[in-house]
Amino acid sequence: MTALEIPHLAAINSLPTGLLYPHQADGVSFLISKGRAILGDDMGLGKTRQAIIGMQIAAPTGMILVVCPASLKLNWRREIRMVDLDAKIEVLGVADGEQAEPRWVIVNYDLLAKNAERLDGIPWSGVILDEAHSIKNNSQRTSHCLKLLGVSNDARAA
Repeated sequence: MTALEIPHLAAINSLPTGLLYPHQADGVSFLISKGRAILGDDMGLGKTRQAIIGMQIAAPTGMILVVCPASLKLNWRREIRMVDLDAKIEVLGVADGEQAEPRWVIVNYDLLAKNAERLDGIPWSGVILDEAHSIKNNSQRTSHCLKLLGVSNDARAA
């Protein structure tokens, strides 16, 4: 198959020059082709950028949730704006973080329980779990994340 026969490859190839390094374009293609995936690149290789662009291509409309450690929330907002200057981004728990009708909602793991009722009712187009190892030993975090992903506590995510 050629890039024109695979829609996401055509979308990746049409991105502005310099937005992705070649290894990042491969990562975006991998993420999109799998639907649910773990991106395990080494630190500093641009996983955040890959996740943002992958989500924009895979879910061009609707709301996207980013769950990350508190220390990374503003970094996520900055990275999203580097890809899309006009992005509507809400960062929960940050003084200037409110946004009417956001496309992106960023929340840290520690605020999931506090915002669970609000977040559970949204039909997310996509969910990104950054530093997902943060949920492995805390069953309440795991439960909230699985619920937001549309996976029951008893099911296994593919």
